[in-house]
Amino acid sequence: MQVMLSRARLCVLVVVVGMSVATPYDARAESSGLTLGKSGTMSGKAWRGLVNVATGVLEIPRQMWVQTLHEQRDGMNALTATIDGVVLGGLKGTGSALARTGSGVYDFLTFPLNYPKEFGALYNPETVFEAPWSP
Repeated sequence: MQVMLSRARLCVLVVVVGMSVATPYDARAESSGLTLGKSGTMSGKAWRGLVNVATGVLEIPRQMWVQTLHEQRDGMNALTATIDGVVLGGLKGTGSALARTGSGVYDFLTFPLNYPKEFGALYNPETVFEAPWSP
């Protein structure tokens, strides 16, 4: 049991150190919003993956809010817009949450690979914090 625990700690240490010293910032890549690493770098891809895995579920309330505002903007009364926002936005948000979380898992597991080109994101915007919260 101790051997397995120490191997797990060693793996975590290797990943953390690897992300810390990974590819330096590339002047051609743009720094984007609230991502923890620099976009377009190996470490940025790893951090983006961790952020998306941890916060992918926030797509559900975001989509509910956006759908509600969209329905109200189109002239629907507040109660109906809220119900539509919760139901339709909840369904859209669940799909988006699964896609963002899956993209995060992919980014984290493949952070050393330069795919997509220049360590780009599979799912855009890169994090839920960069996504618009208004229609």
